[in-house]
Amino acid sequence: MSVEVEQIGEGRSINSIELLASAARTATTVGTALANVERFTSGTFTLKVTAAATEVDDTLDVFIQRLLADGVTWDTFARFHQVLGNGGGKVYAMDWSAGADNNVSLLADQEVSTLGSVVLSAEAVKDVPIGAQIRAVGIQVDAGGSADSFTYSVTANLRY
Repeated sequence: MSVEVEQIGEGRSINSIELLASAARTATTVGTALANVERFTSGTFTLKVTAAATEVDDTLDVFIQRLLADGVTWDTFARFHQVLGNGGGKVYAMDWSAGADNNVSLLADQEVSTLGSVVLSAEAVKDVPIGAQIRAVGIQVDAGGSADSFTYSVTANLRY
């Protein structure tokens, strides 16, 4: 299942498209695919964590994936900074822009605190065409086995 992005005028943007709606989650979550995105040339992905699990060994990894041309295989092209269970609420933003050859150039994700300070992450990203569909995937590890949850959302602000 996918959600299609409506056609919009050139130079416009679509803001705050939910790839994963805010919810408390205790297990791996795969978001609904967002279709019709190949025309976008830049944008920002945002991971907003409003509540984290309680133990440092609990982790959340969030990825942005694109659907390959075979129409079956999902490829991870961006990964947010890993969120630890004892870290509390955080907001991460990851910018990307397409070059003249339509390859996506992703910047490292940034942790944005309420004080405005920014900490760059060393997470790896790939320069690839964004493709026709994208989605977000959240993978959680509950080290203590007590069903601790993370409450988070993932949005995309896309421009062309």
